[in-house]
Amino acid sequence: MEENPFTSGCFTETWLRHFAPARPVRSPQWISPLHFTRHRFLPVFENLGRTLTKGLVYSTHPREKEDSDVYIVYDVLPNREIPKDFLSEGLHRFRVPQYPGYLINLEGFISLEDFLQKQFSKSSRYKLKKYRKRLESSFQIRYKMFRGRTERATYDEIFRHFYRLLERRFEDKRISNNNLQAREWTFYQDVAFPMLQDGSAGLFVVYAHDEPIAITLNYFGDSVVFDAITVFDIDYAKFHPGSVSIMGLIDWCLANGMETLDFSKGEFEYKKHWATQEYRFYYDIFYNPRSLWSRIRAQVARDYFDMKQRLRDKRLNETLHRWTYRLKARKTSDQKPAGFDLLLVAEHVIPDKERRVEPGSALYSQLRTGVFEFLYLNNEALADVDIHILDGAAGEYLLSGKQSQARLIITPS
Repeated sequence: MEENPFTSGCFTETWLRHFAPARPVRSPQWISPLHFTRHRFLPVFENLGRTLTKGLVYSTHPREKEDSDVYIVYDVLPNREIPKDFLSEGLHRFRVPQYPGYLINLEGFISLEDFLQKQFSKSSRYKLKKYRKRLESSFQIRYKMFRGRTERATYDEIFRHFYRLLERRFEDKRISNNNLQAREWTFYQDVAFPMLQDGSAGLFVVYAHDEPIAITLNYFGDSVVFDAITVFDIDYAKFHPGSVSIMGLIDWCLANGMETLDFSKGEFEYKKHWATQEYRFYYDIFYNPRSLWSRIRAQVARDYFDMKQRLRDKRLNETLHRWTYRLKARKTSDQKPAGFDLLLVAEHVIPDKERRVEPGSALYSQLRTGVFEFLYLNNEALADVDIHILDGAAGEYLLSGKQSQARLIITPS
């Protein structure tokens, strides 16, 4: 059986400490390597990790003694079939289809170029290569997989960037995201560090001038990389850093002998675009068919999960995320960001050197989106661009590159 990071002691013990610290753990002998704890309110048992895993597999064994409890296993991968004789030994199972999953099967590909050649049309390959070329020509780009021994200070700094990028991304989309909830985010930060040290987790980071602009939290099986959470800096959206990051991750997987890059659950367009295979996650509900109380609880759980998935299929969960965002949004996130206009300058303008906007300043950070637009449209490099405040024009700036100049005009929100 493929090594699964979500049944490791580190993952399950950290989850238990964060989400069920006072509840005892049950380890039935008839199913391994899973452990269970009783639901906080309901009379059922759930696997440690619940819905925070990115896919589980398990083995079944003959039961030594019969009980009438109900056991729910979340996010079961589709290759988990149970022998009929096991299900006839006083234990039955409801299997409830849930989220779609997406993965890239990398077997048979020798390089990123080979993958792109075989999986994408000529026009799509041209666009993807252009995204990477433009990003790498405009910024000093490097790719780094943090896996194995990593200093805690380095790790914490990446996670601080990770949270800020994710927060900005979903504020821009104006929907809530459960990963940003304090308890869930703290769990991810606590569990990933020790798993990163032993090689069962990693952080793939794309840097621009030593600043993280795309980050992916990954977990590792023997030959599988699970993409758990991924985000990019929305200021760089014109350069498609999400696609560039995926190409970098595929390149890393192939160089390190990984056979599968699993995007896991969640229906997003980028997953459909890149995946070579779509599959389905399941919730498995085990119960004793000879116990009326066991059957009733299992049927209620089955009907509840089935209803939830039907609502997801109708996109009602997206509406819910938008509502919860509006309820929880801070006052600042209700304010629209300032816009900008970019006008090319026909004749060269000599700027006032005393009014230069320094890189790294608060004002510079407010102008980044417009500056990056200038880089993209004019194929300029950030290192070659200077920014100056224009005299006598509030909210207007002069952008000077190697080949072109433009007026950046900040417009009110």
